[in-house]
Formats: sequence, C-alpha cells, structure tokens
Amino acid sequence: MASTASRSRRREAGSGSGSRAAKCRRPSSSNTIWNAAASFADAGMMPVAVYGVNWVESGNNVVTLQFQRNLSDPRLESITLQKWGSWNPGHIHQIISIRIH
Repeated sequence: MASTASRSRRREAGSGSGSRAAKCRRPSSSNTIWNAAASFADAGMMPVAVYGVNWVESGNNVVTLQFQRNLSDPRLESITLQKWGSWNPGHIHQIISIRIH
C-alpha cells in the first residue's frame, strides 16, 4: 500500500488521466509544482495568472505559453514547447495564457 506522502506526490506530478500536464515551478520556500493543465483532458487554452515563473516542463504535451517577461515592459511574448521539453527563462513576471495542443 502506498503511503500518504507517495500518493500526494503522484497527484502533484500529473492530472491522473494518462496525459502528463504542463508544470510551472514557482519559486517558494516549499518549492511546490503547480499543475497548469490539470483541467484539460486532451487540448485547450486557458487564460491564467501565474507569477514569478522560473521553470516550465511540457510533459507529454505540446504547450504554448504567452507571457510578460518584466513588470515594467508590457510586451507579450510566446513560446511553444515540444513534448517532454523544458524551458528555463530565468525569471519572468507572469504567464498570461497556456495552450495545450
């Protein structure tokens, strides 16, 4: 039987539907992983407000992120990650939207 901590880690790691979801690592003292696409069964787009992102993994999905790099610069940029890709932007101010292809 799996321990409670083990079950908790599995829930954080993916959506449980067989499709791994895009994850954004937010800097914090607990270093938690935020599951950005847990609400998508297959594909879709969702406006979000995820702040202070410094690491993104695409999992088993092609993912497009729209983001604002700096608070003082209102320009929006986007990046598309292929399956099992990762992106280390250093530090970006905010992810505006996530699209799972």
